Amino acid sequence: MENKTQLQNDIFAYVFKLSNTLQVYLDRSLIDDGLTSKQMFLMMVIDSFGEANPTFKEAAQRSGSSYQNIKQIALKLEKKDYVAINSDPEDKRAKRLCLTDKAKAYWKNRDQSDVDGMDKLFKRFEQNELEKFFDYMNRFLNGIEELSAEMEGEK
Repeated sequence: MENKTQLQNDIFAYVFKLSNTLQVYLDRSLIDDGLTSKQMFLMMVIDSFGEANPTFKEAAQRSGSSYQNIKQIALKLEKKDYVAINSDPEDKRAKRLCLTDKAKAYWKNRDQSDVDGMDKLFKRFEQNELEKFFDYMNRFLNGIEELSAEMEGEK
């Protein structure tokens, strides 16, 4: 068994590899749709708000990304008619993101193939392992968020 420091380093590196590998796979699978994995993820984030269309800031917070990155991705999705960017009726400075009918139709048509893909991706895990995996990932993310908050407090 590796010592704790080496194991932590290996896990840290593996998280990057996992992220890169997943992004390359998704980008390849979405190429015929003219989308990227980051565009797909932003649409998922917007959808997660339900009827409450998020602002750029809210979408950035939920996705773990920056305001500028979300804005850049959203503008590309707007050009493709997947996202509408509207002024907030109560605060004209704030912009709200809304999935268009084209985006909703796109997701409706993908539903079963996406479920099948997720099933294949996670077929190596039992239910209890998925629950533990989710718990571990959540704890890891909380650690990153704590470090980030500490860093912000130092500025």
